[in-house]
Amino acid sequence: MTTDPSPERPADSSGLVKQPNTHPSSSGSPVAPRSMGAALVLTFLFGTLGLFYTHRPVVAIVATISAIVLMVITVGIAGFIIWPVTMIVAALAVQKHNDAISAGARRG
Repeated sequence: MTTDPSPERPADSSGLVKQPNTHPSSSGSPVAPRSMGAALVLTFLFGTLGLFYTHRPVVAIVATISAIVLMVITVGIAGFIIWPVTMIVAALAVQKHNDAISAGARRG
């Protein structure tokens, strides 16, 4: 964060510039919205590993292990199903994450 306030972004009492579109998480740190395009590109390029971008590490780990096992068993054929499903899961996770931020911003 910068300490130079601008008219668009007023500084808070500590002199730091507030970042737009963030809300505090349960730990008190700000949470930024995720980009749907970035999630789709990352899961397209890296498969289940792209799910880490969505801040759902348990889902990413389980999906990666499952994908490896299924691709070994089916000699790679399962990848034609796993890859698009992973992209859909990433899009839904980002939408849920951003909706939660919007709901938190409206409440707070």
